[in-house]
This record gives sequence, structure tokens and C-alpha cells, in this order.
Amino acid sequence: MRMKHAIKIQATVTVKDKNGKVLATAKSRPNNLILNNFGLMLAGLIRAPIAAAGNLITLNDIVPSAQTIRANNTAVYTFNCANLAIGTQVQAGNGTTAAARANTNIETALGTAPENTRFATGDGSYVNGIITFSGSVTAGGSGTIRETGLFGAWSNSAGALKYFMLFHDILATSVPFVAGNIIIVSYSIQL
Repeated sequence: MRMKHAIKIQATVTVKDKNGKVLATAKSRPNNLILNNFGLMLAGLIRAPIAAAGNLITLNDIVPSAQTIRANNTAVYTFNCANLAIGTQVQAGNGTTAAARANTNIETALGTAPENTRFATGDGSYVNGIITFSGSVTAGGSGTIRETGLFGAWSNSAGALKYFMLFHDILATSVPFVAGNIIIVSYSIQL
């Protein structure tokens, strides 16, 4: 009998008051998609070992514009470039259109700063086949969250920092917030 394996992704948005009391929470709809950028990135890491010249892959950034990334090499421009602020970011938005594999950005950004843009995640952890991580921001205004996204911030082969959407999730229910609330976007990836 063949076993079917799948990566399962769950996005969760939680809104808390300034004292930490949970005001609202929602999880992403079932059957969310891993975007093409994530698949291309992961496939780019799988190859015969190399010592110098990198394995180039092309991802679409948030513009969207095709960007060449060195996925696996010892050159300076790669996923682990030492001279740029690389890593992952999350963003919440108000869009409701179902996610598509070719998505490159949030459908509808929230209306006020700082929640209207991407914000950094904390470090990921891995326990028993599940990777978890989250990012948070204190809301400057009010609105409703209906979508989330996970972004990679990496340098392209020319050394410029670019942002790439890896996951895009629509929430099963909307999450309201007001100024001063803490918005937490968290992800769990089950391998």
C-alpha cells in the first residue's frame, strides 16, 4: 500500500488587547496552497553538491518581477547572504479572493501603518515534524483581517534585497482589530 505524504500549512491570526487578552482568532481555510515560489525555492536546493558556482533559480518578487536567486553556492549572493537583512516576514490583509499558486503579494493591504506592510517573524522552531513561527505588530488603526502571507526576504544574484511571497492564505473567518491591539500572524508547517 502506498502512503500519501503532504505538507500541511496552517495560518492563524490572533488579535490581543494591550494586556494580552485574546479578542479574536481565526485559522486559514482548509486546502490552502503552497505557492510556486516556495516549490521553486525548495527544488532549487535539491541538487548534486557543488563547491563554487551556484544553482540559479528564478522567483517572482512582490512587484511581480522575475528575480534570479542563487539557491546553493559559496558565492556572496544567496539565500544566506551575510551583508543583507534576509529572513522571513508576514503580512495581514483584507483580501478575500482564493489564493492561487502564482500569487506574489497580499491582495488588499490593511489601511494604516504599521499593520499595512510586512513585519518580521521570530525564529522558527521544529519539533516532532512541525515548524512553527510567528510575527506581531501593534495596530496603528482599525480594520478587518481576512488574508495572510509569508514572505522570504533574500538577495537576488545582483545583490539587491527582494521580497518573495511563499504562502498566501485566506482566513475561514474575519478578524477585527482596533488601534493598540496586537496582531499576531502565526504559521505551522507539518512535514
